[in-house]
Amino acid sequence: MSIRNIIYYHQSLPLYRFRFNPFKSGGKSLFFYSYIYPLYVRLLMNSQTYVAVQTETVKDKFSKRYHFPLDRIGVYFPKVDRIDADNVGKYDFESDTFNFIYPSIGAVYKGHLTIVYALERICTENQDIARRIQIHFTIPENDNLDLYKYICQHGLKDNFVFHGSLPREQVLSMMKASHGLLFPSMIETLGLPLFEAASLGVPVIANDLGYAREVLHGYQGVSFVKAHDYDAWADMIKAHCRDGLRFSPHVAPYDGSWERLIRQMTDSSANKRPVVCVLATASAKRGALAIYNQLIQALAATDDAVKAEWHVFLDVDMPMPEMPHVYYHVYHTKGFGRVWFDLAGFKRAVKRLGIIPDTLFSLQNTGARC
Repeated sequence: MSIRNIIYYHQSLPLYRFRFNPFKSGGKSLFFYSYIYPLYVRLLMNSQTYVAVQTETVKDKFSKRYHFPLDRIGVYFPKVDRIDADNVGKYDFESDTFNFIYPSIGAVYKGHLTIVYALERICTENQDIARRIQIHFTIPENDNLDLYKYICQHGLKDNFVFHGSLPREQVLSMMKASHGLLFPSMIETLGLPLFEAASLGVPVIANDLGYAREVLHGYQGVSFVKAHDYDAWADMIKAHCRDGLRFSPHVAPYDGSWERLIRQMTDSSANKRPVVCVLATASAKRGALAIYNQLIQALAATDDAVKAEWHVFLDVDMPMPEMPHVYYHVYHTKGFGRVWFDLAGFKRAVKRLGIIPDTLFSLQNTGARC
């Protein structure tokens, strides 16, 4: 069966060349995404494949990594929730401290050590400022043991607070009250905290990389620092150790990306109502769920959506709001179950259900056999 295969690609790990130790914590995952996952992505692409990405940076890197033609990749910047700064409470930090926050997972490519190395230099140059700096991580100590051990061994334990996972409301509250967001990540698709900090007018210190410059284009409160230039990171952190430094809030403009995607999927030269199958069977993690929710909101609000018949194949954890033109099909596809579903299960499912799709729209970075 020859159908249009549109992949919404939002997995940045395979797009970067990153040195890692496969025997360290998290190394196996990086090995998988660097060497195995790209083979799986290629396996499910064909001459009918069109790729939708969120940024120009990802478009360029995807084309180079997968040797995929640029004219079959479209950029659809996501809709970012507006944050009403007036409704965000201000976190009560310890008095007489300079507080910086880095909301992130503990993966090595997130660059936490950049902040640690920078603080070492500050300790050498200015002990008075250094003893008052508090860096807040949203990971537990055991999420990156090498990081935690290094901090302890170099006498910096009092400067770092490992909060563990926090509710988004608390992260925003801490961000609003902080002296700045630190963002030394080496690999990102978007970097949601960058949006959040800019929406609050909070100073941002970020690696001078393509994703950060694209996401924060036009924001006056960002300072870009070269990756691994720890002296420059130290100087920038010291420069932000002042009270009340704030900027005009920045909201990323929405370009109607979901409406454009829906229009593309419902545009059919055939004299019949097109059938669109949506693959959303990945687990309901924050990133995947946010993308899925944006699609569902667009299906409810976009006039072009009613021109098609939508069949959404999804995990049991995903929300399923009732819409007359949308039909849900629940499948348990955790772990290798998803691989089986992509390669064989989806084809069997549409055959059993009597569905003849015109377009397959995958939200999980790959297509499916059909």
